[in-house]
Amino acid sequence: MGFFSWLKSKTVEEEIIFEGENLYEKIQMDSDDNLEKMYEPLDKELIQQAIKEDKINDTFDAKKTSVEHICEQMVICEQRIESAKKEYEAVNGYINDILAMENMEEPIKGNVEYYARRIITLREDKKSLKQHSTKIPESKYIYMQRHEDEIQEILKEMYEDEQESQRLKTDMHHIEGEKVALKGEKKDTIAKLNTLRSLAKIGVITAAVLLGILIWAQFNSKTDYTMWIYIVVIITLVGGILITVNHHEAVGFLRLTERKLNKAIGLMNKYKLLYVNVQSRIEYKYEVHGVKSSHELNDLWRLYINAKKEHEAFHLNSDNTFKSVEGLISELDKLNLYDSSVWPSQVDAIVDGRAMMQIRQTLNVRRQKLKESIQFNTTTLENCKSRIQNLIDKNPVIAKDILAILERYENQ
Repeated sequence: MGFFSWLKSKTVEEEIIFEGENLYEKIQMDSDDNLEKMYEPLDKELIQQAIKEDKINDTFDAKKTSVEHICEQMVICEQRIESAKKEYEAVNGYINDILAMENMEEPIKGNVEYYARRIITLREDKKSLKQHSTKIPESKYIYMQRHEDEIQEILKEMYEDEQESQRLKTDMHHIEGEKVALKGEKKDTIAKLNTLRSLAKIGVITAAVLLGILIWAQFNSKTDYTMWIYIVVIITLVGGILITVNHHEAVGFLRLTERKLNKAIGLMNKYKLLYVNVQSRIEYKYEVHGVKSSHELNDLWRLYINAKKEHEAFHLNSDNTFKSVEGLISELDKLNLYDSSVWPSQVDAIVDGRAMMQIRQTLNVRRQKLKESIQFNTTTLENCKSRIQNLIDKNPVIAKDILAILERYENQ
């Protein structure tokens, strides 16, 4: 810190080492009010405190306390002077850079403006890409990317299985309708057979009763009933033949209906088994690929393709921006600037003179504030040194104690 240096020799120059801190953005952000708050208020407090220290009673402990407070003030002042000098050097460097850029000549000037405008355009394009980017979950994008080569085949198989499932479902619906119809026909045929059997029984009984009455009348009366007997017999024979034919046809139709019904039941069982297998396969694919239909998977695939194109455009934009930034810095390096790395983030000022002028004004104000701060803290530091020297001159008895306090603060 050098507390003894001003006592031993006041000719040693203070070395200022700039550590390479990028102060440009910080410089832009700070206002005049902020600068005053950062430097002057505490300095004024130090002066007020120093005045109060002079009024402390003239005891030995009081003098030691006064020296300690003065040392603390000196530490703060030296830290602020060192920091302000570093920042002053940086601000001065940036101002010189602006002057150099304002006096650029061709072809450097044209190249710098070209790269600056290209960076602005690329950043606007990048912003637009982000705003209008395809919305697809990151997990889905990674999955599609991992299965990109086989997704078309997966889509085809899933769609074919869905179509097969739908076809089987439709066929089972038709078969079920046919089964219902066949069961109805079987029921009607059985009812018809029962009716024919009942008619046959009634016919036989009626014919037998009539023939018995006619035969009894033929033998017990003088009237001839032979013709009526023949009529009853003929009617009975014709009715029997008709009932027999209808019964035979009904039996044949019933057997045919039963065969059709059995066939329909067999087909239904077969289609049910096929449907269960296909549906199980479909549900497994849905689970594996995290979708509910081939339509949803196709939508994800379409979103992935769009997102992939956008990612490629984004990476190309980033690559072009990187190359443009390199080109800009390369051109600015030809001007031997203090710091050319800050200008890619300030390309608007390169193409807009008003923006550059505003930055320059901000830097000039900042430089003036830093200069004032250095002067103020230097004056305060010299006053502190004078006060300690006066204490030593007036109190030689405690000179060693004062030097010990100074050494302790210097070794902190």
